[in-house]
Amino acid sequence: MIHALLFVLAILVAILLVIVTLAIVFARAVDRLLWDITFPAPARDVIILYDGECGLCDSSVQFVLKHDRTSAIRFAPLQSQPGRELAGNSSQSTNLSTVVLWINGRLFRRSDAALIILRQIGLPWSLAGSVFALIPKRLRDAAYNYVAAHRHAWFPFHGASCRLGTSEDKARFLA
Repeated sequence: MIHALLFVLAILVAILLVIVTLAIVFARAVDRLLWDITFPAPARDVIILYDGECGLCDSSVQFVLKHDRTSAIRFAPLQSQPGRELAGNSSQSTNLSTVVLWINGRLFRRSDAALIILRQIGLPWSLAGSVFALIPKRLRDAAYNYVAAHRHAWFPFHGASCRLGTSEDKARFLA
């Protein structure tokens, strides 16, 4: 009797492992399909240009520092010389109310930038980005703009610059 129960339990565990494996394969396939159509693949030359005097931006930079396993993403405040140079001279690029993502010389803004950052830092965040990528860009950007308009009230800034941890983290900042 015990042998039969152990046998059934072993079969159930094997079935569960197959289901989990298939779910991971399916999630990665969907992730690849959505991202390949809409956004560039993860890259090694990635720079996040952010408002250096914004509490939400500071928290977002700290989040990326914590979750970027490859340490491929670098950072520069939009107010800095490198930030201004990378963002370009247009008023849209120097607008402090939006994140600007620089990848291999190409600029992305607002919700596109946020979703690509999620893709860049990998699982499970890239899956969340895949779900949000299904929302039309106009709606995503409207939500982004609403939060950006209220970010200073909702997320007060409490320091002169982002909190830097290790020397490796410090080296990832251009300014």
